[in-house]
Amino acid sequence: MPDPWFEGMFGGGYEKSVELQKQYKALANFLKVDFLDAGEFVKTDGCDGIHFSAETNNTLGQAIAAKVEAIFSQEAKNAAA
Repeated sequence: MPDPWFEGMFGGGYEKSVELQKQYKALANFLKVDFLDAGEFVKTDGCDGIHFSAETNNTLGQAIAAKVEAIFSQEAKNAAA
């Protein structure tokens, strides 16, 4: 963290955020819905170590768009079968 104030507010946040991926993936599996692990595509890299930069937002947006396209493509194939 770039400042002690952030450390006090967000201390332990990284460890908690790593656990979120597991929990959301398990929930998606349980609900039988698609899941995108943003961590496969981006990491926080903004000026404060918490937020995304403009480039990272663009990268994540492209990954989400590709995932949505893949979902719609699969649904179209299933409907045609």
